[in-house]
Amino acid sequence: VDQISKAIDFFKENDPNKAASLMREFSKRVVRNKDPKVLKEWIAHYDDPRMQGAAAGKVIESGTVDKDPITAAEFAWSLDEGKPRRTALSAAYARLAGGVNGHDPSVTATQLVEMDKGADRDFALNGFAHGLVHKDPDAALEWANEISNEGFRKVVTKNISRRIQKERPKAQGVE
Repeated sequence: VDQISKAIDFFKENDPNKAASLMREFSKRVVRNKDPKVLKEWIAHYDDPRMQGAAAGKVIESGTVDKDPITAAEFAWSLDEGKPRRTALSAAYARLAGGVNGHDPSVTATQLVEMDKGADRDFALNGFAHGLVHKDPDAALEWANEISNEGFRKVVTKNISRRIQKERPKAQGVE
């Protein structure tokens, strides 16, 4: 971990894009099944929001907290406001919508309805909508349309519509 952290620090100074890429790759492959508290401290070590966001999203996507998927959302909410939290919220709510480890997405849906509108909720909705695409494409679009930021809503609904178009022919047995 120390050697990888040194490599990330080196690239952070010389090539920030390469550093973020390395952080995502490292997070995805190496931190699996580590204690979320330790991971949060490791992510906080990097004061660059891009680096924190890259790591936080991949930590959750890697399945590190899949044994208790609610922990993914708690982990995301525990991060500092801004890009790291929002990236992690999208990843966490996608896992919850996907029903990881038997989680009931309707419980999460109720929580989303009760959240105050704002950027954090919008990113949680983004993840939730993306997580529903395979199971319930129509609901995925409905959730995406709940995003309060108009520009972000348009991007998310467009992306989800593309994913649905790719999936539907396969599901219906059409070319």
